[in-house]
Formats: sequence, structure tokens, C-alpha cells
Amino acid sequence: MKGAMRQYSVGNRGVEHVVMLYLEDWWVSDRESFTMLTPSPFNIDAWEDCDVLLVSKTDSMELMKIPAFSEMARVLDEKHSFSTQKRINAFISH
Repeated sequence: MKGAMRQYSVGNRGVEHVVMLYLEDWWVSDRESFTMLTPSPFNIDAWEDCDVLLVSKTDSMELMKIPAFSEMARVLDEKHSFSTQKRINAFISH
């Protein structure tokens, strides 16, 4: 992805709760929804013009057979995991 996007939910009172900010070279998805093929409770929108590649679950499984793509996915998954861990720590520390 090129650009900036956000993932958020909207509470009962209409307040938006940002779950994640995505900058260039990140995966953008609701991982549970993508993996389980279920509707997502989250919205994802662009904060600026973005170039994105939309990949279905079936296509992603085929792409994972390509070593370079598989390695890229591993690195992006690590970045996502590190970012999530830091965000959780920041939240519980306040």
C-alpha cells in the first residue's frame, strides 16, 4: 500500500475508535475477518490518496507459494506484531 489509511470502529454513541494507523508498505486488513471469512466490525478508509493491491484469500494462498512473497508477508507480519505490542503497552501504561 502507498499512502496512509486507518482502521476504526464506531461506538454506540457514534464515536470513532481508531484501532490502527497504516502507513506505506503495510498490510491493511481485519486479519480475523480475512482469515475466518466473516464480516468485519471495523471500517478502513484512506487519509490520503492511496495505491493499494486488493488480494482475495484464495489469491493470497497462491501468492504464499512464491518464496519472495512469503518472505515479504513474514516481514510485514512481524512489523504488525511489533506495532500492536507497542500500542497495547502504551494503552495499558496510561
